[in-house]
Amino acid sequence: MADSSFTTGSHGYLLHREARERVPGPPRVTAISESRDPAATDTFRNVRLCMKIGDRLNRWDVWRRNAGAACALAALLGASVRADTKPASVMDRMNLAAQLVQKGRVSEALEQQINPAIAEFEKEYGGSKRRVNSASGPVETLMYLTKAAEENQDAIAVDGGYAYAYFLKGYILVEQDDAPHAIENLAKALELSPNNPRFLCELGNIYQNRRDWAKAMELYERAADHAAVFDQKGDTFLQRRALRGEGFVLVELGRLDEAEKRYRRCLELDPNDRTAAGELRYITDLRGKAPK
Repeated sequence: MADSSFTTGSHGYLLHREARERVPGPPRVTAISESRDPAATDTFRNVRLCMKIGDRLNRWDVWRRNAGAACALAALLGASVRADTKPASVMDRMNLAAQLVQKGRVSEALEQQINPAIAEFEKEYGGSKRRVNSASGPVETLMYLTKAAEENQDAIAVDGGYAYAYFLKGYILVEQDDAPHAIENLAKALELSPNNPRFLCELGNIYQNRRDWAKAMELYERAADHAAVFDQKGDTFLQRRALRGEGFVLVELGRLDEAEKRYRRCLELDPNDRTAAGELRYITDLRGKAPK
């Protein structure tokens, strides 16, 4: 039974959410490299604590409190990390592109918004020797810069719209049945935003359609690990999408008890999740047809 969240109609619903959820880019924050210090360990613990507190509080005031700690950690570890955004948000342009795609104006979206954003990114950051991440909010920015600092890696976090440009291009290519190039663009989106559950689920769906259950499951599990951080406050869409992906694969593998747990968890998160409810009925039907 197909996961209806990626049928033609509800696949458009995912795109609609992309256009509706206006996620601001991070503010400009610069960290200056300094010598190492034993206090780094304590600072790192504080940042980790801040990240746990901030996981579900994707708000500017949380960023302002945590950004200083992240940059202090970066300085203590000797890594040069920076969050960088342009005055004109690339994310705003990708929101517009998503709206155009939803209206069927795919060529316009590609030519006027998506391809120019990709070209702009490649020109400005393509040859960078630093790790480049594209973060769609303050919590994601903090996540990537802290990881870079922990690994003593020079890094920069840029406008989240750049990763979404590759994602939207991959999305369009999926609709055009060009899986190889879709995978290429979605892989680039994940290179820039490796924890983004929306990107992980989209790529997982491609491998699901190829019946590559191991790869699909790996991607859905990664999405599930990070979905709670990315879901907007009061919303559980990404968590449920990842769980439904896991459930789909588990049904195909005949692991019905494990699949049932995933779908019941979806209903705990949202009792009105009709897709999860339908999959549970499907599991019941499969059990009824099983040889006695």
